[in-house]
Amino acid sequence: MSIELVSVDSFPIIQSWLSIFSVPALFFNLLGVYIIYVGTPKRLGSYKYYLLTMQLTGAVFDFGLIFFTFPISATPILGGYFLGLASSFGVSTISQFVSFVD
Repeated sequence: MSIELVSVDSFPIIQSWLSIFSVPALFFNLLGVYIIYVGTPKRLGSYKYYLLTMQLTGAVFDFGLIFFTFPISATPILGGYFLGLASSFGVSTISQFVSFVD
C-alpha cells in the first residue's frame, strides 16, 4: 500500500474562489430573508419567525465557515486544519474547531 502526499499549496486558491462565490451567497440569503419576511402569508403566524431564524442561522454559518474558519479536512483520517481569518489572528485550532462544531 503506497501513501500519496497531497500538496496543500492550492488550498489558499480554493479559499479565494470560495470567498468570491460566498458574496453572492450572502445576497441570496438576504433575499431569502426578505422573501420570508414579506411574502409569508398571515395564516402561518409565528412560523414565519422560525423560518427567519433558520435562514439567518444558515447565513451566519456560511459566512463564518468561509471567512473566519475555512476548515480543510484531512481524509481518510480524522484530522484537519483551518485557513481562515481566525488563523491569521492567532486563534487556536481547538477554539476554531469548537466554534465550527457549535
